[in-house]
Amino acid sequence: MMNMAAMAGLAGFAWSRDWLRRERLSRALAVLRGEEAGPAPATMPAAETSAPGFDAAEQRRREQEAAEIARTELERRQREIRNGWELLERQQLAFVRAKEEWEEHRKRIEEEQRRREEEADDSGFRKELDILSGLKAKEAKELLRLKKDADVVRILLEMEPRKARKIVGECKKSEERLWIGRILEKLHDRNAVQAEVLAAGN
Repeated sequence: MMNMAAMAGLAGFAWSRDWLRRERLSRALAVLRGEEAGPAPATMPAAETSAPGFDAAEQRRREQEAAEIARTELERRQREIRNGWELLERQQLAFVRAKEEWEEHRKRIEEEQRRREEEADDSGFRKELDILSGLKAKEAKELLRLKKDADVVRILLEMEPRKARKIVGECKKSEERLWIGRILEKLHDRNAVQAEVLAAGN
């Protein structure tokens, strides 16, 4: 009984000291069997196995490589931006030139159209002038009163002065004299000498 009590007490003491843990028991059995000569030598720190300054040199090399990559990428981006601006400038210049060429083309077309209209108008005007010049002064007066003042002024300026004076002389009624007076004022603004010549026959 005493031995069993002593054994039980010893077991409790060993348990409280963690002597009965599986790892310790396995290690103790291995020692008793001669399977473990002693603790394995601790692994030496990396700093002791590495050459002095090796990690620092490697770190610097990697930093330099990263800096070179970043610099190369930055230069590439800068080239892309510069090329993009140059392309945009070329496109803008081409657009400006195309716009200028179109404006010149449009002006030429408008000028040609205006010239043709003037030629057609002049041709029609000449025919009308010939007709009015061939009519009697009274008939020509009646036709002229149907026209705009600007057209009448132009016709009288181009008409043979003797014929124009006869037409002016046919304006005898009050409304006719008001009309021809207005025409002569406008004609005076265009050609004062011609207006005085025509007014002399009134």
